[in-house]
Amino acid sequence: MSLKQLIEELTRSIRTEPLDVPRVAECTQHVLEALQRATKEEVASVGGLLLRAVVSNMEIWQRLETLPGDLSSIIEDMATCMDDTERAPDIARNFASTPAQLLDRFMKWKAGTGT
Repeated sequence: MSLKQLIEELTRSIRTEPLDVPRVAECTQHVLEALQRATKEEVASVGGLLLRAVVSNMEIWQRLETLPGDLSSIIEDMATCMDDTERAPDIARNFASTPAQLLDRFMKWKAGTGT
């Protein structure tokens, strides 16, 4: 799947009723792994897509708030910091929001929850 398709799948998983936390976690992991492998250009091109799909959508934003532990903030940071990853990598690093740092945070969250 392309990075865009993975983001769309993540968005769909967040909208699913009832909220399927393991599925959201799985989709989040797939997006983060793809972001790790992506070129800077790919990261830059999906930054706006993530921002529009997650942050600009009140329904999704509210559903994120119901996710357990750090999963919500990982997804929110992924959506809001992709632009910094490309344009101001030091800022992204300072907020532990580079793709590598986000994946590390996710894996720690996953290990702690058993999801």
